[in-house]
Amino acid sequence: MVPESRVDTRRVITGPIIHQPMGMMPQYPADRPARRPAASSRYTFAIVSALNTAVVRLPLFVLRQAEAAGLDRAELLRAADLSEEDLADPDARILVRKNLDLWKFILDSLPDPDLGIRFGSELRIRDAGLVGYTMLHSTTLLEALERLFRFGRILEEADPAELRLGSDRAEYGWRAYPQQEVLLQRMIDYELAALVGVVREITGVDVEPLEIRLPHAQRPSDLAAHRRYFRCPISFDQPTVGVVFRRRDLDLPVREADTELGSYLERYAEEVLESLAPGGSLADRVERAMWTEMKQGRLTLAGIASALAVSPRTLQRRLKEEGTSFAEIRDRFRRDMAVVILRDRRLAIYEVAYLLGYSEPSTFYRAFRRWMGTSPHEYRASTSS
Repeated sequence: MVPESRVDTRRVITGPIIHQPMGMMPQYPADRPARRPAASSRYTFAIVSALNTAVVRLPLFVLRQAEAAGLDRAELLRAADLSEEDLADPDARILVRKNLDLWKFILDSLPDPDLGIRFGSELRIRDAGLVGYTMLHSTTLLEALERLFRFGRILEEADPAELRLGSDRAEYGWRAYPQQEVLLQRMIDYELAALVGVVREITGVDVEPLEIRLPHAQRPSDLAAHRRYFRCPISFDQPTVGVVFRRRDLDLPVREADTELGSYLERYAEEVLESLAPGGSLADRVERAMWTEMKQGRLTLAGIASALAVSPRTLQRRLKEEGTSFAEIRDRFRRDMAVVILRDRRLAIYEVAYLLGYSEPSTFYRAFRRWMGTSPHEYRASTSS
């Protein structure tokens, strides 16, 4: 693992790029009981709400890889609730949850532990469309990663990536979706392999990272394919997904650098990014805020109202006008999160309860039985493989 002290946080990228500190851990309120789950601090969830979208290009690439591996296209589309019309325009957008459903079907159907590495190693920079072309025509690898950092939301709406520069190393990382950490770990392999692959492609240099960081525990399966492809140490149970590069490698020139074309594409990408500004109803905004505030242990009316810069009374009134309530949204959010987190058997039930903002595990037990008609223990047993 790369020592944190080796990273010079004073050299974080600034200017037009918004930096998100790496490794943010949940903070619990002062009035929370003293018994707090240490293991739960590893969960730094990315935001994936009902509104988050992804550009069609990358799910379409994965769909074609799955077809080449022998899966039926019609079954793949049906599993993800997609139609051929949804995929006709590579620059159209689909819901992120449909991409996750596509991956779940693929991974359930193809048990190959190296599938993520295989799929990711096949991706080429042009498969990423506009974002890929802004990187392809950058002057250096650093500028290419800066553009990926700035325009990554065009590929998929999620929490911002994290790009941090040190004196002798640099990190590019992001937070995984909870479904990825628990159920779709090979999807993370795919994303990391794709990033390292395009870095090698655009520079023409067989760049070897210093470290690969994975948020989940080490799998019992053979990691030979990972080591052959990345050729560096692999660290598990990390707070973020990421690649650590040698700082000097970021000065490598990009083979197809074109300053004029790169600047034009950058301006166009900024326009596309602006079109993705968050919208939707207040209920949707509350849901997004809950994903963020969960890391701080603030799933309270006051905490969410503060995050949205409104008073608790105003928030309640406006939600009532939309035909819902804060309690209803929070209850649904907790239910959806509970069924995901319980799949991770390393967390005790009481830890899951605290993660979801319950002060007492018994309250979580009663809520879960109301949602699912069974206890958390019984549900976990029924979903264990």
